[in-house]
Amino acid sequence: MPNKSWFHVVLTFYGNWLPGDPRGFRTKKHKKHIEGDYKNPPPKDLYKGLYEASLDSLKQPKMLLLPSQQIIVGKAFLETFQAMHIPILAIAVSRTHLHMQAEFETKQVRNICGKGKKNSWHRLCEHNWKGKLWAKGGKYLPIKDYSHHKNTHNYLLKHASENAWVWKWNKTGGCVIHIPS
Repeated sequence: MPNKSWFHVVLTFYGNWLPGDPRGFRTKKHKKHIEGDYKNPPPKDLYKGLYEASLDSLKQPKMLLLPSQQIIVGKAFLETFQAMHIPILAIAVSRTHLHMQAEFETKQVRNICGKGKKNSWHRLCEHNWKGKLWAKGGKYLPIKDYSHHKNTHNYLLKHASENAWVWKWNKTGGCVIHIPS
């Protein structure tokens, strides 16, 4: 019997959340203590040099999606997941990243999300997209209990107030609750 779990998935567009980011950041596997995080950012300009060096190392400018591109990416993920019969409760696509709440076989979550990344890149290419879209990896956070499940769902829906494209499941199959302007 497959081992299924609900996950909060966070996928970032290329060039966002770099080392030195003024909103806070973490080193790989937390090898080095970094002051601050996204909730309590580090003191202004503390890591400015590191952030500028990170930006300079990019092979292309960082990706900030336009509202029309956010819609394309969100719909491509829905299309991918629905075709694979993956239950999805919510998805939010902002200018810099994507969040979703979905149920996966634990060993397949990265692979399936990779298919969503690939499909969304192809959909954008149909609209003259050039270059990279996605940062490597992502966060695949297992949802622990009902409270965590509910908090994750509310957190994703809150992205509508931040001008993200937001979709949520409902009894008729789902609906868009916010289209960015």
